[in-house]
Amino acid sequence: KKKQGKGKLMTEEMYEEEDFQQTVKVLEKPSKSRTPADLSQVKNTLGYHLERLQEELKVDDQVLQKCLRQFTHRKVAKDSNIVTYGKKGIEFYILLRGTAQVFAPTPQEKFLTNKEAKQVRDGSDPAIVGIKE
Repeated sequence: KKKQGKGKLMTEEMYEEEDFQQTVKVLEKPSKSRTPADLSQVKNTLGYHLERLQEELKVDDQVLQKCLRQFTHRKVAKDSNIVTYGKKGIEFYILLRGTAQVFAPTPQEKFLTNKEAKQVRDGSDPAIVGIKE
């Protein structure tokens, strides 16, 4: 599929990459410097996620606009912990790219240390998987 962009034909992947880069630029701007066009760029890129936010949490348009203004871009290294189970969170994340895994214990399982969790992810210590208290 081809689209017209800046006077040249672009593949869908090129268009998506350009859109991604424009969104990242907006997210890296100070929140007070963002224009209505900037907010629209972020809203269009995050459309599906924002709709879910509004539906599931009953977030109104005013709160959504505040979120659009406050969102930031954060690149995270592979295998980094973004949140820690059991710790109070004050942020939420929307993945623009990549994947994430969630490790949460069932009531019968023990909490893994960061080192143990890394061993499970790497497969270097299969004895750790399924430890019960």
